[in-house]
Amino acid sequence: MFKTNNLGGWIIPAEAEIPAKTKIPSYSEIGDGCTIGNRCTIGDGCKIGDGCTIGDGCKIGDGCEIGNRCSIGDCCTIGNRCSIGYGCSIGDGCEIGYGCSIGYGCKIGNDCTIGYGCSIGDRCTIGDGCTIGNYCKIGYGCSIGDRCTIGDGCTIGDGYTIGDCCTIGDDCTIGDGYTIGDGCKIGYGCTWLGVKVKSWLTLANVDGSNRQIKIVRSDEGEIKIEAGCFIGTLDEFIAKAKSEGKLRYVAVISAIAEHV
Repeated sequence: MFKTNNLGGWIIPAEAEIPAKTKIPSYSEIGDGCTIGNRCTIGDGCKIGDGCTIGDGCKIGDGCEIGNRCSIGDCCTIGNRCSIGYGCSIGDGCEIGYGCSIGYGCKIGNDCTIGYGCSIGDRCTIGDGCTIGNYCKIGYGCSIGDRCTIGDGCTIGDGYTIGDCCTIGDDCTIGDGYTIGDGCKIGYGCTWLGVKVKSWLTLANVDGSNRQIKIVRSDEGEIKIEAGCFIGTLDEFIAKAKSEGKLRYVAVISAIAEHV
């Protein structure tokens, strides 16, 4: 284990103890109080902030910038020209493609793969075993559960919550602040029951029945509802609920649907 002490510059002093098979170019900048594990390779022109911990067997590509107080687990690979904000935590066995940008305060679990050219906003949480495709954009404050797969070219809005074991196909765009429950699958281009989806929202147990309710707005502005066995337009849903005397239910869903 290699621990820096007030290095604060481009040159690692001769008296520093370099772990076995760890390679650190003399022109990379490593901040004060860092701990770098055995068998690591740090690329050319990297900047590693103060107080960082890098586990054993990691490979950090050329030109990477890692902010202060970051923690990177064992056997991680980070591609060239990546940027990782301060206070991030990356678990063991992760692979991050070249040119990625990860905001401050993010937490990424073990054994995750993030494709090249991705942008992940500040304070996001990504669970264990997730795969995120190339050129994805994930907004501020998102939470992604364990073992999720997100395809290439997806855009996930701010504050989004995705449950465990979800799959989102390529080129999907999802608006801010929505929630997807566990085990959901969303196909390529984000279509639902033949409708080209612009945005949607999943709610749980609005009427006390313990069933989920999906509200979907199409590209053409039409709103569809899925609630239990019912699938239809918002007008059809309102008519059915009123016939059953569920007036408060109608008011709640109608108000929410206006903002989807």
